[in-house]
Amino acid sequence: MDNIKLTVIIPVYNQEELISRALYSVPNRKDIEVIVVNDGSVDRTEEKIKEWLVDESTKNQKVFINRKENKGVSTTVNEGLEKAKGEYTVLLGSDDYLTEDFDKVIEQATGEDLVYFDLEINCGDIWRVTPATKSSLCGSVKLMRTKFIEGLKNDEGMKYGEDYYFYQKLLSRNPVEKFTAIVGKHYNFPREGSLSWQQRNSK
Repeated sequence: MDNIKLTVIIPVYNQEELISRALYSVPNRKDIEVIVVNDGSVDRTEEKIKEWLVDESTKNQKVFINRKENKGVSTTVNEGLEKAKGEYTVLLGSDDYLTEDFDKVIEQATGEDLVYFDLEINCGDIWRVTPATKSSLCGSVKLMRTKFIEGLKNDEGMKYGEDYYFYQKLLSRNPVEKFTAIVGKHYNFPREGSLSWQQRNSK
């Protein structure tokens, strides 16, 4: 796949304060493609992305999908999945960021369909992704072999929980899995105003 080891898909809506941190947390490697899908942001998110696009210090291959109409995270992620060219694909929330150990996660991807990594949250706790916890931590905690997920899409129109249903589709394909026990991402949780926060407080 064009010698791209990993595609990082970042869907974003109105994250002018945090999007740069997410973008610059991606390992600075020529074999990593970053696809940013701006879902109709009305703040300075687009400006921040364009600053990153022209930054010659970053070696990543960069793709920017700039949609003027807000259509929601499911549609946004699907657009990124359609463009992915890497051997593996991972999703990164625009308010989260990858850790310095994420390179080690990439090294663990040696042909498996799903390669899991652990999360650090805001209080410093570590959420371990294991065979027992993988369903409850089903979001962007894994590298997915791009050929394995070919043809799969999020159910469009969903505001919450789209990652759970997408994950169930992955499991129905009987993936070969690897659990790395490497903390690969800082999950910005809890964060007031985030989708997960809204979901928890709407119950």
